[in-house]
Amino acid sequence: MRKVFKDPQFRAEFKKLVTDDASPLMPEELTKVIQETPRDPEIIELLKKLSGVDPLPAR
Repeated sequence: MRKVFKDPQFRAEFKKLVTDDASPLMPEELTKVIQETPRDPEIIELLKKLSGVDPLPAR
C-alpha cells in the first residue's frame, strides 16, 4: 500500500477520478486514531446517530 500511494501516476489518476488528494491512514496513524477515539458512552451514541441512516438529531 505504501508503494502504491507513493506512485505519482496513482496519485494523479486518483485526483482525476475523485478530485481530491489520496491521503490514506497508514497502520501507525490508524492505531493512534483508534487509541484516541473517545470512549464516553454519550459521545459513542452521538457518533452512531451521525453515521447512521436515521435523520440527524435536533440542534
